[in-house]
Amino acid sequence: MPSPERIVQNKFALLFKAKFPKGFYYKIPDTKGTGGRRPFDAFAVVNGRPYAIEFKAETGRVTPLQRHFLELFFNAGGSYDVVTPNRILYCLAGIEDGVRRKGEKQ
Repeated sequence: MPSPERIVQNKFALLFKAKFPKGFYYKIPDTKGTGGRRPFDAFAVVNGRPYAIEFKAETGRVTPLQRHFLELFFNAGGSYDVVTPNRILYCLAGIEDGVRRKGEKQ
């Protein structure tokens, strides 16, 4: 049976691909055995806007290393979100809003 975090990842991926058929989504492979040194779980690009995504079960917490990489990503011009079961739709709406805002600037 998949972990609660994996369930969030799978649901997000399905909804992302349905909502943004021309968007790019990539789940970074798990790093079991390397101490969890992956910067974040996935990234996506929609209309040229990059997004870093960290998935957590409802009670999960971002590690200091993950927070560091998410902030580096943000400071480089990307957006990020920590997605829990209750935040999947909120995150997708935020991506959609960012796409709309970028469209207005063009």
